[in-house]
Amino acid sequence: MKKTKPVSRAERAAVRSAVTKEKILDAAIKVLTQREYYLCPVEEIARAAGVAKGTIYLHCRSKEDLYYMVFFRVLEDLKAVAVEILKNCSDPAECMEEFLEKFTGVFSTNRNIFLSLRRDIKMGAPRMQEKLHKKFAEVIDSVADIIAKGIKAGEFANYPPRLVATMFGSLIFIVAHHGIDKHEIVEGFSPKMIMKVFLNGLKRR
Repeated sequence: MKKTKPVSRAERAAVRSAVTKEKILDAAIKVLTQREYYLCPVEEIARAAGVAKGTIYLHCRSKEDLYYMVFFRVLEDLKAVAVEILKNCSDPAECMEEFLEKFTGVFSTNRNIFLSLRRDIKMGAPRMQEKLHKKFAEVIDSVADIIAKGIKAGEFANYPPRLVATMFGSLIFIVAHHGIDKHEIVEGFSPKMIMKVFLNGLKRR
């Protein structure tokens, strides 16, 4: 019988650190979804995570860095939504509609997190900005895969998928900002209206 290699002290410490980091991130998400960034002190996040305030700074350099970690998680969730939709996609147009619906749900749940990105968070360190752009790009690439499937099926016009996905991304963030500001941009403005106009322009004639 093959012997199991014993777990080293360093490996155990790494596991404990990863678990603690996840607890902090989960607590930060819980707190930041309830109120805006400037109303969420680090002490409250620490209490929610069951750790000392100083422990948080072992895993991130600042409160702003912690916010970015939370926003990265939200973007990862959006990417996972797009990947799952693509996997089960039989009608690309319906898949695009489903993604917008799911995005609207993610936004609604995380409204204060989106709000903070626009109103409260200053331009972060270059390393965080670079990672943020990378996460956005991953979401766009996942949507581009859905569009490419529609082109291959002959349902969508043969426009560059990533370009169209970028335009789509811009539109859904207009939806997000509309939700943030809670006002009517124009009469009848809604996610469904945006999707209808977008798909009517995208569908092959």
